[in-house]
Amino acid sequence: MNGTWLLPIVPAVVTGASGGLLANHIDEHRGFIVLIISYITMGIGICLAFSIITIYFYRLAVHNLPPKEVIISSFLPLGPLGQGAYGMIQLGSAAQKLFGDKYITGLGNTAYGAGFIAALILWGFGIWYLCVAVFSVGNTVKQKIPFNMGWWGLTFPLGVFTAATVSIGDVLDSMFFLVLGAVLTCILVVIWLAVTAKTLIGALSGEMFYAPCLTPVALNT
Repeated sequence: MNGTWLLPIVPAVVTGASGGLLANHIDEHRGFIVLIISYITMGIGICLAFSIITIYFYRLAVHNLPPKEVIISSFLPLGPLGQGAYGMIQLGSAAQKLFGDKYITGLGNTAYGAGFIAALILWGFGIWYLCVAVFSVGNTVKQKIPFNMGWWGLTFPLGVFTAATVSIGDVLDSMFFLVLGAVLTCILVVIWLAVTAKTLIGALSGEMFYAPCLTPVALNT
């Protein structure tokens, strides 16, 4: 197996995070419904992601690194972790506004604080998998990693991890997180431009339309 197993799970995490943003900008009644559904959706996505990431960790510990054709998938665990960290902050912010003290004294502030702590934990877990991915790709570079559609798997994980970093920096008013977020943003832009250029070249030659990460052999590796 490889990181592509996470692809069907990530939309649940994205939906939960998006619901947190939306709940802040609609009326209270609808916002409350959206917020509850978003927490549930986030729970589904994060818990399932942890299950798959555990299997992925076992695969790395027991077997070799994924084949060079799908080595970029090493970055995919950053997707649910980074989006989860960003989403927990957004959900906490919406909960602080919509829950307040209505149901349990201090529920809103508690949800905001717990969401932020959860975001820090997810962000820390993401740092570990970012290092694993960088070293995995670095170890495979000498094998000449071929370009394919799987390279777009670099953009979303790094993008949401960057968003989580900036959000944490905003909450803490921390120069460290804000500067790190700026650095990650610059790296993300460079990667996006490089992958876009290679995609255009590959589209003209037809090579781009081969996706080894979605072949039965790769998925069962």
